[in-house]
Amino acid sequence: MIEKIVYLFPSCASKVMSFNDHSMTSKIIKILQKLSYKVEVINLNNDCCGLMYCSMGYDKTANKKRNHLLTYFSKVIKQNHSAVILIENSSCIFEIYSKESENPIIKRIFDPISFLYEELKDYHFKKSDKKILLHINCSITNLNKNKEMLYLAHKCTNNVIIPNDILCCGFAGSKGFSNPELNQNALKTIKEFIPEDCKEGYTCLETCALGLEKYSGIKFYSLFHLIYECMI
Repeated sequence: MIEKIVYLFPSCASKVMSFNDHSMTSKIIKILQKLSYKVEVINLNNDCCGLMYCSMGYDKTANKKRNHLLTYFSKVIKQNHSAVILIENSSCIFEIYSKESENPIIKRIFDPISFLYEELKDYHFKKSDKKILLHINCSITNLNKNKEMLYLAHKCTNNVIIPNDILCCGFAGSKGFSNPELNQNALKTIKEFIPEDCKEGYTCLETCALGLEKYSGIKFYSLFHLIYECMI
């Protein structure tokens, strides 16, 4: 029997915000383990998708970082032809897809939402009756994976509220730290979408969750927390 292996690459934001039992990385690992995957976490301290450097105008550095990362991924695939590479952060995966569209390695690289959408189609969930607010972040929209994210949320609960007027949370990578007014302005109407009996919100990026929680007045978590919670 061929061992099912997933190589998981955590984002820079995830590393900065620390890995613990409640982190998005941890929940993705636990979900994959429930699906009988062996998970190998790729710990590369100096390489990344390049998005953060690109956003600051350091295009050459961004390209160098991304090329190093993809070279490493190619070595992983050569060593294990059946391996899957997951990049934890959908913004990172969109950056790689958009900048490396001609690179054949991208066919072996996935974001967790689209990967779990396929893996969990026939999986029986223990549905929750709680009402949740779901934020579909920009990179998921850019990847055209809205349907998949919404499907996974509905696998967990029928009570899903989407604040349709809020297309972007305004955190914009790291800009939510340096320019908090962007985040505040983007979310100025979010409370209008939240009924009194809705106490939790979910998204798939930890940086988005920071701003959403601050301006919504409710707790925000990674959608992977809810998925793991509802898996039997």
